[in-house]
Formats: sequence, structure tokens, C-alpha cells
Amino acid sequence: MKKYLYFIFICANGFSQINVVEFFGSLYPDNLVKIENTYEEGYNLFCDQHQIDKDNTHNKDIFYELYFLHKLFTTSSAMDCSNSGILEIPYFWDDTRQDIEGNGYDIQRTPDVFLGDLVSEKPSYSYEGCGDFYTFGWCSEREMAFVALLRNMGYEADIIALNGHAWTQIYVPMYTNDYKDIFTITVDNTFDQFYIYEERLPCMHICESYDYNCSICLMLEYYNPTANQPIDHILVYDPAIKRINKLITDKLK
Repeated sequence: MKKYLYFIFICANGFSQINVVEFFGSLYPDNLVKIENTYEEGYNLFCDQHQIDKDNTHNKDIFYELYFLHKLFTTSSAMDCSNSGILEIPYFWDDTRQDIEGNGYDIQRTPDVFLGDLVSEKPSYSYEGCGDFYTFGWCSEREMAFVALLRNMGYEADIIALNGHAWTQIYVPMYTNDYKDIFTITVDNTFDQFYIYEERLPCMHICESYDYNCSICLMLEYYNPTANQPIDHILVYDPAIKRINKLITDKLK
């Protein structure tokens, strides 16, 4: 896994800035104790279910970082305004977006748009019933941004699509009694799910063009290639750093 170098640049006006990959990569080590206190029960259950060595430091780092990142991005239902995750990112269906107030609600919510909005200094959108918010997305838009971050942080991850829904699979080495094996962790940032499982996909085929009605074509031609687009040009400034850190502090033990 890549080692991170975290650089905070101090501008002449006194504001700090950091790129979005370095910023999200720094949140786990900066909040390690609180993360472990908050999610220790879940970690112990996860290890017991899969015979994973719960005392292994590598296993702890893998689980707690991925689970924490998941909790940042997730919500718990596919309903407009659902925003139960730490960063309070609302879900929106396509047919209600025309009622969102704010410039750019109708553009494709690729990772650079999703993450750029998330770390903006002021909320860009508003919707009656859920107030002001910084970014939003349905299942595939969340997972593309999530996987884009994970890949930039050194993880191997894919977006999986099937039956009109999308989620993430992450392939990580973990230890079971000193034996290292590769586990597939499924993360669903729409329904707040995190567990070990690898979906058996239907037979793969060559997709000659973009086809929204074909899950395989969506994965191969759009979701996963889009998650490879550059995001490290996105800068996070002091107001967003403080806002996000406050949300984390308020919601962790």
C-alpha cells in the first residue's frame, strides 16, 4: 500500500490547503483513537466471523481506515434527502433533481464534481425538506467518488453494478493466524453495508458502446474508467477542513 506524504500549504493569506486525496488520507491517522473507540465492537465481530486475527496491526489499519471512509460517504436508504452518514451527503433520484436549487445540479456527477462540491467552502445546493448541502449522489455517483479516492490511496477497488444498483468491492490482504490471504470487502454506500463477500457476476461480454441498461457495460465502459479520472488537483481549503473535522468530531466517540 502506498505511503502517504501529507503536505499542508500555508498561503500568504493565512489559509491552509491540501489536496483532496491527502486530506482524506490524513483523516484516519488523525482520528485513530476515536475511530477505534467508536467501531471496536464492529471490528471484533468482523474478525470473529471470518477468523481474522484481531490483534494484528495490519488488519486493524485495513479495517478501521476502510470502515471509517465508508462511514464518511454512506447513507442508509435510496430516498431523496437521505443523509445519515458522517458527512451528511444526501441521496437523490434523477427525477427529483430538477427541484434542487443551485448551479450544476444537472451535470454528470463524476468524481471530480462530487468531491469538488464536497470540499467546497460554501454549500452549493438546496432542496425543500433537506436544506442546504455541499454535494449529493445516488448509488453509482457515490461509489465512483469513493473508488476514485481508494485507488489514489493505494487500494485495489472496483465498482460493481447489477440489477440497477452499484456498490464497491475492495481487495485487501489480511492475516488469519499469521497466514495472509486476499479478502474481498463489499461496501455499499447507499445502504450502509460493509462485509466480506464477492459477487458472482453474470458472464462478461464485449461492450461496443455505452448501454445504460447493461450492468456489464456500465461497469466496463463508464463506472470504473470514470473512477480513474484525476482528482488530486482538487484542493481543500481551511473552511472545508474545519467543517469536515467538526462533523467527524461530533459523530465519533
